[in-house]
Amino acid sequence: VNISRFAKTTDPDRFSVEGAGVVIRGLPFVRSELNGRDIFSANGGRELSFNDVSPELLGGVEVFKNATADMIDGGISGTVNLVTRKPLDNPGLNFAGTVEANYGDLAKEWSPAFSVLGSNTWDTNAGRFGIQFGYAQSELITRTDASQVTDPCYRAATLDGPCIRLNDVGSGGVSGDPNFTADNFPPAGSVLAPKGAGVRTTEFDRDRRAYSAIAQWESPDRRFLATFEFLRAEADLKLDEFAILALVNDDNLFAIPGSPWEFDSNGVFQSGVLTQISGRGGNDCAPGSLNVGGGTFPCNPQIGIATENLRFQREDDAKTQDFSLDLKWNPTDRLSFNLEGQHITSARDENALIAVTQTYSDIFVDISGETPIVEFRTPATTDGSTDPGYFTNPDRTFYWFLLDNQIRNTGELTSFRGDVDYEVGEGFIKAARFGARWADRKRETRDDQFANWGNLSAPWLGNTQYASDFPGSSSVRNPFAQFQRGQSGSPLPGGQAIFFGGDNLVSEYLSGVTQQQADEIIIAWENSFPFFWDRSANGPFPTSWRPIVNPRAQSD
Repeated sequence: VNISRFAKTTDPDRFSVEGAGVVIRGLPFVRSELNGRDIFSANGGRELSFNDVSPELLGGVEVFKNATADMIDGGISGTVNLVTRKPLDNPGLNFAGTVEANYGDLAKEWSPAFSVLGSNTWDTNAGRFGIQFGYAQSELITRTDASQVTDPCYRAATLDGPCIRLNDVGSGGVSGDPNFTADNFPPAGSVLAPKGAGVRTTEFDRDRRAYSAIAQWESPDRRFLATFEFLRAEADLKLDEFAILALVNDDNLFAIPGSPWEFDSNGVFQSGVLTQISGRGGNDCAPGSLNVGGGTFPCNPQIGIATENLRFQREDDAKTQDFSLDLKWNPTDRLSFNLEGQHITSARDENALIAVTQTYSDIFVDISGETPIVEFRTPATTDGSTDPGYFTNPDRTFYWFLLDNQIRNTGELTSFRGDVDYEVGEGFIKAARFGARWADRKRETRDDQFANWGNLSAPWLGNTQYASDFPGSSSVRNPFAQFQRGQSGSPLPGGQAIFFGGDNLVSEYLSGVTQQQADEIIIAWENSFPFFWDRSANGPFPTSWRPIVNPRAQSD
């Protein structure tokens, strides 16, 4: 049994300081239960988001790798059952509380947490009564830094050609028959080298609240037990990320040495400067020149690897509420009945925006040490100038694209269950058990799956719109202070670059400020097309960004 340390199983780029999910036997398809009954979060699946649950209110955790006949099915890899504390388990008046604080050494922030739990029981002629109330609140502020090499692939040792692939790879994924067999791949004498590299720093703020109320009654002869439970969990999650990433989605564009590359004895890249000379103008002119032979084809003065300055903000609000009634009756020492009823509601709202500007850079990479070093440098093959403020120069960074996402999920479950147990005694058959369960589950998933990609401007059509053209839509930011605890140096000169938007991307997105900024940039880009684009008649250009109106829905 493992705890996942990624924000999502499908997102290995973003680490999670706090465990976000459970993996049993290497599989994430884990069924979650609360006191043996269904529990889930409205996250598009059937399982509970465990970072929504306050551990202070739990009495234990049970893990089942294999389901028995009396368990609810659906856990492909296993089942995790969260068991809450009960007042009759601890007779008398009881109070307990916790106070703690976490310090994130990267975030340099203190995060408080506290919980309180109180219960009391009464012995009367009518039986035993017990009541318990609990509340827990916890905040966690973390920061993670990541350095990564991008798409390492086999290449000829001369480094004068693209990646050598087992199968052809394009924008649609893997295609065609294999180009090699197991006997001749990788080709003899080839080396393994990255196409690019990237860095990201991510701040995560989680505020979680949980409310619990439990009432129990046990008959004087202790043959009947009734338990009513109420549990409500609320979690507010905020993510703020800055990243500098090499854009390497085209195999026709490949990195070449900007300085001699070093490899280990197995031909695996260790260090060197990555640059790029492709796309230098219509006549493939030499770097630095403005035209060829008096022709009219200008060279692109910003030669290097296309580099994205990415900003990502997400705000997530999740709520799960559970009511349940459990009745247990033992009329004899051998016969027992158990009846349960439950009602769950869950909701999740998320708003997110990814905003990207683009420039060009040479990238120094050194992965020979314990902490990788990734440095984005002014391209050595520019138009001949040495610009000390290259990455903060608004004439060097253009508006590239926006990608927004909205989630509006709801879920509801009503279930009833009955079980009968009879102990036969000693012998081959020791006990017999029978049970039945009825459930009505409703779920509506509205999630755009980060599919709403759209240009602000693009170098392949018209004139790219630079930060200097619309200075109010971007700003210079320094998010990489003490990156990797200072063990890898700053990934940028001075740690600064130009990023889209203001301080709160999500707030600006929801208020319409982002759309207003985007429309101004996009219209200027459309007006630069070599053909006339009538926006009033045709609307925005097909690849232009438009915000989500209503997230796509799926019900079951």
